[in-house]
Amino acid sequence: MSEGEQDPLSGAAGGWEAPKFPLLMPDRICEFKISKSTVAKTKDDENRDALTLVCKTEHDYTGADGKPLRSGFTVYKRIGITPSEEKEDKRARTWKNIGEDLAMVLKATGKTDNTPRDLISNPGMVEGIIVKCKVGISKGTNNFPDSNTLTFVLPA
Repeated sequence: MSEGEQDPLSGAAGGWEAPKFPLLMPDRICEFKISKSTVAKTKDDENRDALTLVCKTEHDYTGADGKPLRSGFTVYKRIGITPSEEKEDKRARTWKNIGEDLAMVLKATGKTDNTPRDLISNPGMVEGIIVKCKVGISKGTNNFPDSNTLTFVLPA
């Protein structure tokens, strides 16, 4: 920085906007490698667990803003694995719902002989596998920005 130039980082934090993260263009089918798969407590509720799949694009794709996103762009797929009762604003989550969601992961990764319980017990079993997913965009909630959603496209 030269003399007399104002430091661009000297403004008070209250005047800064939240960062905007790029998103993949929705309604497209993209290939992803599952680079990491874990089961852990959710950020919102310590009584709830989720399977989190870290999915990285296998090719360059277009972002929702029309700009390129390079191979390796990361999208998270989270699947709640704790049953819950119906509430005013949310449907109940049953073992049947959880099993169906986990079965889609297993089918998409070619692990059709495994069970949803196998996946919960050994989430790493799907790491390194390439899957096809239809990309969507979910509106942000609770101070979280918009994010991409992934729906598995099952092999024929």
